[in-house]
Amino acid sequence: MRLLLASTSKFKSDIFNKVHLKHTNIKTSYVEEEKRNENVYEYVMDLALGKAKNTIKLDDSIVIGLDTVVYIDNEIIEKPKNKEEVRFNLRRASGKEISVITGICLINNQNGEIIRDYQETKISFNEIAEDDIEYYLANEPDLMYVSGFVIE
Repeated sequence: MRLLLASTSKFKSDIFNKVHLKHTNIKTSYVEEEKRNENVYEYVMDLALGKAKNTIKLDDSIVIGLDTVVYIDNEIIEKPKNKEEVRFNLRRASGKEISVITGICLINNQNGEIIRDYQETKISFNEIAEDDIEYYLANEPDLMYVSGFVIE
């Protein structure tokens, strides 16, 4: 059975490669909706489902859809559009506990079974000095992921 990752993300593919999961990256046609006032866990699972459902359908495959958001102060933080949003997000995270929540959806195209779940990671930030934020903005090549910072 073939494993299809409904994503062209280098980061997601690298994770699969690190654990030796042979897979094929598939571009999804899913267009993410604006965040709604709903449960953040349902939201990320819905995004993952949308990505998994909107790929090519191969009978001998399992499709995996994934999506991640950052949750700060009861608000979903999406991917930043520019460095100013990254700066704002880092300032918001400073001195707080935040959640990084990933929705996952697996679709077995042989039998139609769908499994949805999520994983939450809580991260506690110390106060972040303005100089450190500016250094990060100037030196981090992958700013435009999730909320503007990469958690590894």
